[in-house]
Amino acid sequence: FKYGSDMMDQNKVGNLIKELRKKNGLTQEKFALKYGVTYQAVSKWENGKNIPDIALLKEICNDYGININDLLDGKVNNKKNNKKVIIRCDLNVPIKDGVILDDNRIKESLKTILYAVNHNAKVIILSHLGRIKKEEDKKKNSLLLVSKRLSKLLSMNVKFIDETRGSVLENAIKNMKPRDIILVQNTRYEDYPEKYESGNDEALGKYWASLGDIFINDAFGTCHRSHASNVGISKYLPSGVGFLVEKEIF
Repeated sequence: FKYGSDMMDQNKVGNLIKELRKKNGLTQEKFALKYGVTYQAVSKWENGKNIPDIALLKEICNDYGININDLLDGKVNNKKNNKKVIIRCDLNVPIKDGVILDDNRIKESLKTILYAVNHNAKVIILSHLGRIKKEEDKKKNSLLLVSKRLSKLLSMNVKFIDETRGSVLENAIKNMKPRDIILVQNTRYEDYPEKYESGNDEALGKYWASLGDIFINDAFGTCHRSHASNVGISKYLPSGVGFLVEKEIF
């Protein structure tokens, strides 16, 4: 078996590319621009008339959290599931005067998020931003700007919930469909007036865990901390690590 050696391979690859493109709301033109090809080339791929070279296919698979070997072996799972996956990311980016100065930490989180999305999970993202020592710190450390940048980088809608707990958050999660993404407000809002987040308050960790079915820690920068949004949640849910943490560890 060699990649690209018969028509079946072309159809398999073409169907996957078409599905990924549409799921992520991209036209053929935008998908082509993203990967430095013409939209005519994308059209041929999707119609099974041609295929991208192996290096480009690896890049596409990597961007969308798909193992290329699973693709070629026919093991890519496109079945729907209703799992709510809580992903603890590190979206603690520098912001000045309402402008994100460096979005690298957001970009580093994309692979894990996309993997969950492309396996039809309902994705609930938790992250901290800055430190909350007084009420005034909340406004400048809101994750609203981050949600907009994340949405742009994913080319998908990211619903921002301006709460860390409560009925608005619970109802938003209740109404999620597979592949929906929610970003919850800064976990460190729970550090004022009491340090519930950084103090690993058991009730808070249990509450956040109740919102999902699986917990994935992809916030390498906070792995050494015992907070409610990592250690606290992991006590109550089946847990694992994301691609960023895996890369740093191994």
